[in-house]
Amino acid sequence: MTGMCAQARKAWDKAAIVPGLDEDLWRMAICGQPVSRDAFQSADSDCGWRIAGSHIIALAPLGSRKHVEPVLRLALAS
Repeated sequence: MTGMCAQARKAWDKAAIVPGLDEDLWRMAICGQPVSRDAFQSADSDCGWRIAGSHIIALAPLGSRKHVEPVLRLALAS
């Protein structure tokens, strides 16, 4: 998890795992949107996220990006 501060690592570690996806690469933002570890503070990414307090906040509004449906479909299929 290069480029992440200790606070971001703590938030990542406590965030919900997305069932069916690699827990080292994917977590669930507090709003329920899947986010990618590699997209920390990346507003240009469909899977971008930041921290607020001790929570992961998705940078893209839920459902506004084309990646959300396929990622959730994969997660729910397992």
